[in-house]
Amino acid sequence: MRPKLAETVDMGGAVANFFSNYANFRGRSSRSEYWYIFLFSFLLSIPGYFISFLPSVELQGFVALIAVLVALSMVLPGISLFVRRLRDTELSPFLLFLVFIPVVGVLVLPFLMMFPSRNSLRSVATTVGRSSSRSILEQELRSIDHLHKEGLIDAEQLKEAKNKALGI
Repeated sequence: MRPKLAETVDMGGAVANFFSNYANFRGRSSRSEYWYIFLFSFLLSIPGYFISFLPSVELQGFVALIAVLVALSMVLPGISLFVRRLRDTELSPFLLFLVFIPVVGVLVLPFLMMFPSRNSLRSVATTVGRSSSRSILEQELRSIDHLHKEGLIDAEQLKEAKNKALGI
């Protein structure tokens, strides 16, 4: 089974994907999906923040209990979202362990989540390959081969140029 490609979603789609893929560590998640969940988590915490200022100790304890339960229910889906997002940027999912490095993890992981999706380049190459522009792509590949045959580029440069032309 082929892993799903990342797709741009709205906030409702991101929340639906987040909870329906709560233990799915395969596939990819788009930037929009990640950042909408980040926003959703922030918005979910605001009422608890304001209720914590109420003078009633019983209510504060109840809200704290609810907050802990909500946070615990979001741990596994959050980890799987991180893994899918890292996979979408074609980075190692093991970079998630950066979170255990004090200060560095908190600063580096959100930065890594900003990287663009790599599969979007592949989908563009696939679209070009299927459209009437296919001959343009084939012509570009032939010209790259010609440069290699003429000795103007070496084998490594040939490989890089073909990958760039194909969007890989």
